[in-house]
Amino acid sequence: MFLKKENQMNWNNLFISIIVGEFAGLVVLEIEPSERIAWYFATFLATTLLWLIFMTLVDIRNRLPPPPEP
Repeated sequence: MFLKKENQMNWNNLFISIIVGEFAGLVVLEIEPSERIAWYFATFLATTLLWLIFMTLVDIRNRLPPPPEP
């Protein structure tokens, strides 16, 4: 396993909170559909996806072996 146990739990909590936030945003849009709330929700999704891509790249970089010494 490439993640330590505490890191795995942090990633699990992150994904759970993202899923809950997305469902909450969809529920709010269903209750009161307005353009402003839709823009907030779209911004939240875009920021979350960019953050996840960045953290995934950081995680991959941390798993790479160290460069060879000259």
